[in-house]
Amino acid sequence: MANSDQLNNARSQIDEIDDQLLELLNRRAALAQKVARGKKEELSGLPGESEIVYYRPDREAQVLARVCDLNKGPFPDRAVRTIYREVISATLALEQPLKVTFVEQPTGVALAAVLKHFGRSALPVLVDDEAQALQYVADGLADVAMIVIGNQRNLLLSEPLTRLVSADLIPVGELWLDGRWQGDQQELADLDQSGLTRILILGRQQCEPTGDDRTLLLVEGDDHITSRFLQSMLGPNLQLTCVDTSLNCWCLMVDGHLQDQSVQQWIVLLKECCRSVKPISSWPVANDDRVDG
Repeated sequence: MANSDQLNNARSQIDEIDDQLLELLNRRAALAQKVARGKKEELSGLPGESEIVYYRPDREAQVLARVCDLNKGPFPDRAVRTIYREVISATLALEQPLKVTFVEQPTGVALAAVLKHFGRSALPVLVDDEAQALQYVADGLADVAMIVIGNQRNLLLSEPLTRLVSADLIPVGELWLDGRWQGDQQELADLDQSGLTRILILGRQQCEPTGDDRTLLLVEGDDHITSRFLQSMLGPNLQLTCVDTSLNCWCLMVDGHLQDQSVQQWIVLLKECCRSVKPISSWPVANDDRVDG
């Protein structure tokens, strides 16, 4: 009898907490709507047409990092991130659901990645190829696009980065696809041994520093500018690929934000020995963002 009373008391407390959670979630959503109205009022006073940016990957990364720093369990951090991504996704959908264009991967994990990273209130837009994905964002038919750029061994693919450079879009985030959690053995054998595929999220807005960022630079140099030369200059964490052999043009991915002193120093060094250095953008680093995490 005592045990039954304890169970009923625990269930009653859970119901009370659920009531409080629901109230707090709606209060949070109302405040987010207030912020959105403030953005509209600010833009209405500006000359010309300005687009309201609802999706803020830098702000989202800061929220996730903050709540994980506060987390004392028993929920693991990955569960906390999943919960808050759904809260952020549903809140964003109150104003405008995020449209994400993507190409499905051989094991069918890309759609799962869209829903995990952007939440189930996002609107996935499946397209035939990555060129079409980029065009959808450029034409305003989608907010962001996902393109494959490499794998776990930090190898970058030149073709998608070449398309990125030529498109009027910039990286605003990243994530990993994990092909090991589904698919038959033959499909898995065709994947990179690491099982992970690296994805860049492309959009139009610049991201503010979060404290854990990555930056893409476009560098054009003379014949003496080689991968070994660049690696020796910027260190072992540099990731790079040549996107135009005729111009000796390289995409460099470095740790840090464009506003960080370390990245600014690297840009100064590169300008001293290269024909041109073009900063593309900075974005928050993916943190435990595998599909099955």
